[in-house]
Amino acid sequence: MSCLPQSFIANATELTAGFYFPPYQFSKAQFQYTQTLLAPEIELVPFYAAPSEQDSVLVAGYDNAYHLATHVKNAHELFAVVLGVNEQEGKKLEQLRCQAQKHCSSWVYINENASVERLRYLTDKIFADHNLVSVSKNLGLISRLSKEWPELQILSTNQAVEKEFELIKKASILGDVFVLLPDDELYDDATGRTVLQYLFQQKVISIGFSSGSYNAGAMLASYADYPNMLLTAKLKLLNHPAPEQTLFLNACYQDYYINEPLLSRIFGEQLANVVDFDSLYILADELNFNCNKKLQ
Repeated sequence: MSCLPQSFIANATELTAGFYFPPYQFSKAQFQYTQTLLAPEIELVPFYAAPSEQDSVLVAGYDNAYHLATHVKNAHELFAVVLGVNEQEGKKLEQLRCQAQKHCSSWVYINENASVERLRYLTDKIFADHNLVSVSKNLGLISRLSKEWPELQILSTNQAVEKEFELIKKASILGDVFVLLPDDELYDDATGRTVLQYLFQQKVISIGFSSGSYNAGAMLASYADYPNMLLTAKLKLLNHPAPEQTLFLNACYQDYYINEPLLSRIFGEQLANVVDFDSLYILADELNFNCNKKLQ
């Protein structure tokens, strides 16, 4: 995991930010760990539901963000960076805290999901000679990727075969590497596990976009853990003023994860010829080192 560039740290303005906890849910261990990772540029202090002088707030998780949006009277005036909340959840929170408000300050939502770019870099580096396939219901995403990632063939529910799992079966025949795209409407914990089990049975390499998909059985995955998300949050908190509009971001810092036991059960001694682990780790380091340039 990369550190912030010294040139950026040297010019950063020190900031005091509140770390939000609902009443009676303060976690000393989480607070101290987060405080250590944000120091010395950001001084972290506890932030509770009662009125506070802090106008910059860090929030971890949907439940905490929901409580902040619904129980803190001036939540619409705060600048908050929220960790681990996807765009679909973030839009629900925006509606809750901004309804009936003439002015609503912008928040930044940072989720753990792999960016499409990270998934594309992975396939370009490791699977350049493979047939890439996917399934998605997000027509906007499909339209964008048809230009940005033409090597990826995406089947959608607007095609002749309407049942989602039938599309996944068809995709597994057309390609040998299946890329799970960050589509919150299509993949939840249950459907993701079923899809990945099927792909494993068909000996199709699966690439996941989250810790959930990796734990459910994706053979490789890219996603941001808590420290990764905090590094992105640190840059956004220090990058004052707050954005003019609410942002939904993938964490800039992400790592690649390899489910070697699953891959070994399919490829055995030939695994080294299928996946170059060293190249993958080097790629993750390179991307993490350069990613902060997009956020400043």
